[in-house]
Amino acid sequence: MALKKSIALIGTILLLLSIYHDLQKDKMVRDEILSVTVNDETMFVVKKRVKPGDTMLSLVEEVNGGKLHQFDIDKIMNDFKNVNPNLKSNALTVNEYYYVPLYKSLSK
Repeated sequence: MALKKSIALIGTILLLLSIYHDLQKDKMVRDEILSVTVNDETMFVVKKRVKPGDTMLSLVEEVNGGKLHQFDIDKIMNDFKNVNPNLKSNALTVNEYYYVPLYKSLSK
């Protein structure tokens, strides 16, 4: 009986460690800020994974804290397409990663 409890405890610990590791790995990829050069202009981007219902604009708003009213929508769309040159249309693929332009200040 004690052996079964020990095995169950070890299994639970391993499961929790595995979940923790997966969550930390996804968090590191999601929050990574990179600089890219597009048309001789340096831009900062964040690598994001698309969830169901996400659009280019919703990703840009999420990364930039929803403060896009001072930016031109055409510029936002062009920047998104420029930093994701393999994007064939405006349709995003769920669970794929895309680079999202970061317009807000990097200082906290």
